[in-house]
Amino acid sequence: MQTDSGFQCSECQELFANIEQTKKHLCITHPEIIQSALNLIDTKKEAPVETYFKRRCAKGKSDPISLSCDCNQNGTVLLYYNYTTTDSIKLAKELESLGTKLGLTGKIRVGSEGYNITVAGSTESCDEWVKHFLDPEIMPGIDKIGDKLDEFILKFFKPSKGCVHVFDGLSVKIVSEICPLGIPAERLPKIPCTSEKVIDYILNPKIIELGNIISLPPAEYHQELLDAGDDCVILDTRNYYESKIGLFKNAVAPAIRKFSSLPQYIKKTKDDYKDKKILTYCTGGIRCEKASRFIQAETGSKVVMLEGGIHNYLEWASKTNTESLFQGVNYVFDARQSLGDSQNLISNCQICGEKSGNYKKCVGDNCHLLITCCPTCGTDGLYCCQDCKEHQTICSCEEKRRRELAIQ
Repeated sequence: MQTDSGFQCSECQELFANIEQTKKHLCITHPEIIQSALNLIDTKKEAPVETYFKRRCAKGKSDPISLSCDCNQNGTVLLYYNYTTTDSIKLAKELESLGTKLGLTGKIRVGSEGYNITVAGSTESCDEWVKHFLDPEIMPGIDKIGDKLDEFILKFFKPSKGCVHVFDGLSVKIVSEICPLGIPAERLPKIPCTSEKVIDYILNPKIIELGNIISLPPAEYHQELLDAGDDCVILDTRNYYESKIGLFKNAVAPAIRKFSSLPQYIKKTKDDYKDKKILTYCTGGIRCEKASRFIQAETGSKVVMLEGGIHNYLEWASKTNTESLFQGVNYVFDARQSLGDSQNLISNCQICGEKSGNYKKCVGDNCHLLITCCPTCGTDGLYCCQDCKEHQTICSCEEKRRRELAIQ
């Protein structure tokens, strides 16, 4: 409430200079008050169905990659997906209502293929969110997990440290592909239900092999990396700005700017992959589910994918005190930018040359390329090159990337 001395918290009577400071105090110190207020929202009031199909950002715009707050990452971020049959509209409405009620932020993508979800908030709210998913209707196989539930939650939901401010809101969309390769799942060799695959491995650890596609957990994938010889290719299926700040040693990192460009790259270079074992990896596993099947169909080679992605690999390496073969940091699509060992950087500030895994976004019109820069150089208003300053349609940085991709 407002007093003559400023704004006073009705719960603990602490005084603040302005309303913004009061809001932050309530979010950090008294989240239960925020939760109580959210519970009063009429969750029965549904958004029109068409809103789930609209673009989240205006054309030519992109998401912010940095947000400031005083939370010190005292909450949780969940990163997970499930290739499974869904009622897209019903699930989208259900998750939007629940996310709003729990005060979560993030990106939720739902489609006939399944769902792809990253949400953030207080640890208590994220725990409640997870409980909602522990239902056989939206999590096939969960009724079999028994006393291995905690292990399943860690491997499937991939919780990490963060806070509600790593996203600037909650976005729920219905999409044709939950991970846009440009090829719907039904046009690829069958992708097994993700939750059932993880549950089956926890209950009966063994190599998951479907034809010439093998899904390996971190320990076994680590050994494959150690044993990799001339008959093996390690392929990063992520975007070039992700691999620029972190990748596995000796990995091939295509200079692609979006995942849907990978098929074109594979078609052009498939002769380089024939008769070789191909080890694929990505951030959390979802891109490899599709990429591995496309690559195998194009090349005829055996493809080995990293189950749970770089995220689960780094968690495993840390937990088992194993020397990680991943160099740099793992890029994530939220305001934290990356996870991993900040002492293990492989990228440099584009301005001064110091080691840095931090990104700023080029402010050039229609560019949005990410610029690696250290905290000292990371001021607002950075351009990736002189062309962007002069408002060129395609800047020299983008031309360089396209040349690299053509060479690859």
